[in-house]
Amino acid sequence: AFLLFPDANRDVPLAAHIGVVRHELSHGFVANAIDLFRFENRNVDIISAYDRSAVNEGFADLLPVLTLDDPKVIPLPEREVDVFRDLSFVDDEDFYTMGTVIASFVWRIRERVGDADETLLLAVDALERWEDEAWFEGETTAVRYADLFATVVINAHPEIRSFVCRQFQQRFFEPATSCS
Repeated sequence: AFLLFPDANRDVPLAAHIGVVRHELSHGFVANAIDLFRFENRNVDIISAYDRSAVNEGFADLLPVLTLDDPKVIPLPEREVDVFRDLSFVDDEDFYTMGTVIASFVWRIRERVGDADETLLLAVDALERWEDEAWFEGETTAVRYADLFATVVINAHPEIRSFVCRQFQQRFFEPATSCS
């Protein structure tokens, strides 16, 4: 059984903070949702450790933010997802900062979609597609996860296509596949 603390506990120790607890629980969700161990135990590294970790960290930032619908729920300024982040924010292959770029992209789309729960479902759909693509096509990257998220959102909300395309281009310095 898990205990999730009430939403208003911003003054508790970091290890007991609701955003941090949900972030850490999210790592287990990601590991099971995309079966990270299946990739780690193969002879061929079809998802690099960096890309696995970046998507894992990004999604772990997203889950508490979207389930509580609060972009500042993780009490660390470098993890706030309502701050614009792009690839220039990434420090020398630091998967934490790459994860934050992904999370800030998803949060910005959440603002336009208008529903945190729906955005979370779209993010999970993209996560499953990311795993399938890696498994069946042989390789993928953290940026490709964001690209698949853009595609899933555009399919669900064609009315915000141009917004999603602009946000992707601004953050990842290339057009999303569904925007080309």
